[in-house]
Amino acid sequence: MKTLLKDNFFVKSSYSYVNLFYMLFPVLIVVLFLPMIFGFPLTGHKSPVALLNVDLFNLFGKEKFIDEINLGNILFWLLILAANLTVGLGIFFGLKKLKRFMKNVYEDKPFIGENGEYLKTTGIIIMLLSTIIYLSHVSSQFISPPPVSAWIKILYFVSILISTLFNPYLVVGLLIFVIGEIIVRAAELKEEQDLTV
Repeated sequence: MKTLLKDNFFVKSSYSYVNLFYMLFPVLIVVLFLPMIFGFPLTGHKSPVALLNVDLFNLFGKEKFIDEINLGNILFWLLILAANLTVGLGIFFGLKKLKRFMKNVYEDKPFIGENGEYLKTTGIIIMLLSTIIYLSHVSSQFISPPPVSAWIKILYFVSILISTLFNPYLVVGLLIFVIGEIIVRAAELKEEQDLTV
């Protein structure tokens, strides 16, 4: 007797988890992001204003502060905001594709072409987001460099570049993309086989 995928505990649990996370992610972002955005440094006072108010995903480090309001600081604040919004939207769209994939698997349709496309898109999103995250760490060191010697800065820059190339999220994104490509190819082979029969 053939068991359906929807009867599998892990398939049900994974589908439920991804669906729940997809539905709650926008609420989480709104709850965490809105108070941060309303902390935008619009006042002209000279007290330090933490740039963490828009660095939700800690892309630029916790030590970034503005001690005066000027064009450079506002541009840096906008860069941090844009990077965090990009990561948030990327996570949301990746979850959307993953939810569609899990829905098809739950409905016992794992080897169809659209599943492969969903996985390939998710893999690309993971690779892009991991690159954005690592590049933001690199750029934050050049926007407000710590007081260290030039050699240490060079070594730090080289280590960040190496870790960008060999970060585990990039590998996971590549593997998900390859699995998506395999599913697309399997769906094409199945369609060719159905046509020849």
